[in-house]
Amino acid sequence: WDQVTLAMRPVPKDGLPVIGATQTKGLYLAVMHSGATLAAITAEIATQEILDDVRAPLLRPYRPERF
Repeated sequence: WDQVTLAMRPVPKDGLPVIGATQTKGLYLAVMHSGATLAAITAEIATQEILDDVRAPLLRPYRPERF
């Protein structure tokens, strides 16, 4: 190898994804390290929450307000 690049990735203190609406109107977060593998289900649930104005129980442990 001619070059190696290392980088730090920000991770919440509890190590879990952050998914859900924030206190800022119109801002919805879906931040996680495993975004490629969880993209489909995250998008499906996030779309339902955003368009239907519901809160999916499955996302309760990952909501931004846990901080």
